[in-house]
Amino acid sequence: MKYIKLLMLLFITFSCNNTKENNRSFRFNNTNCKKLLEHTNELVELDTVSKVIKIDLNTTKDLIMASELFEEVKYVSLETNDKSVIGSVSNVAISDSKIFIADPYISSSIKVFESDSGRYMFSLKPSGKGPNEFLSMLTFNINESNKEIVINDDRMSKLVHFDFNGNFIRSQKSKFRFNEFCFLSQGKMIFHTHKRNNVFCDGIKNYGILIQDSISQITKKGARFNESTRDVTFSGFNSFCQNIDAITYNFPLSNEIYVIENDTIRNKYVVDFCENNLPKDFDVNKTDRQFSKKYQVKDSDYAFIYPDGVFEDSIVLHFNVLYKTKLINVFYFKRSGKTLYAYGIKPDMNEFILMGKYVGNIDGKLITYVSGQELYQYSRWLMQNENTISQEVVDKLDNIVESDNGMLGILKFKKQ
Repeated sequence: MKYIKLLMLLFITFSCNNTKENNRSFRFNNTNCKKLLEHTNELVELDTVSKVIKIDLNTTKDLIMASELFEEVKYVSLETNDKSVIGSVSNVAISDSKIFIADPYISSSIKVFESDSGRYMFSLKPSGKGPNEFLSMLTFNINESNKEIVINDDRMSKLVHFDFNGNFIRSQKSKFRFNEFCFLSQGKMIFHTHKRNNVFCDGIKNYGILIQDSISQITKKGARFNESTRDVTFSGFNSFCQNIDAITYNFPLSNEIYVIENDTIRNKYVVDFCENNLPKDFDVNKTDRQFSKKYQVKDSDYAFIYPDGVFEDSIVLHFNVLYKTKLINVFYFKRSGKTLYAYGIKPDMNEFILMGKYVGNIDGKLITYVSGQELYQYSRWLMQNENTISQEVVDKLDNIVESDNGMLGILKFKKQ
């Protein structure tokens, strides 16, 4: 049920975005866009042999043992009070002993907690249309080099910068539409447009990736898509996984995973679902609703990488697959070439294991978010069926109620 609710939420959100896009395009124009593109070249597509990861969904296990996957598991309980309540989580960043959590759908705010204790500190909330304010937070990221929180105010078409204590620094106008962004070295930024309505600018309207330099000029563009596929915009907010200056990237609803590095893009992995691959023309002239009706139903024979993020570090590539309305956890261990996949994870490490939603990464560790409702339901089941968890874990879960904030999971994978 929780996955169905998540699917509906994503569908509704992006359907609403589509209806609003044309109304917002007046803020942009082709003249300004052309100035951005004076020195733009395409990302160099390297012709390399991709690693093919074959997955036979008919052999999917119900559970994988946690000890097969993880070397270290840590959970941080997030304090619940009147000011800290989290409605939804799209992405998370951890830096400078602080946890930054984006709640875009309910409060359109950033909630900040201490990284060790989970104690609530402050929030950045919508306040208005002024230069030091924002009206709506679509997504955010942090700039480690400057220690800044940067919010994408999609309604006002601007990026708003704050320091790590929530003090306003500056704002800058956005000259194109995008879903996600992150920071590279030398003041560069990379943007994921994911088919946003940039039709006012011929030079970028059919590109999913844009790289901008320190003076806001677009220097590179890539991930070109066919205009006839624009209406299918089903996407999450974690298409990028950043490791220093290399970006692992999955174009939503494709089975190809890319690496963007040094102004080049290469197809690093291809996921082969055998007879369950989406047809090549699955998104041509289809809307979100048409796609969902055909490919996201129980009797569908098709599978695809679920657009809630792809995680990669030196040990593992991890992503989720949606098949017959159920999510399958996939773990590809790069050194051994072993692929493990299952619907769930069985706790056998003296700690509860609940993967939750992938929301970010830090120092080669996967960050997931588990809501209070999920924790409550899981804890009831766990305490009735398992005797392998510690008393400390029992105490942590015993007082959970469904309306509480959830927990962040920080998971370090085992070398294989």
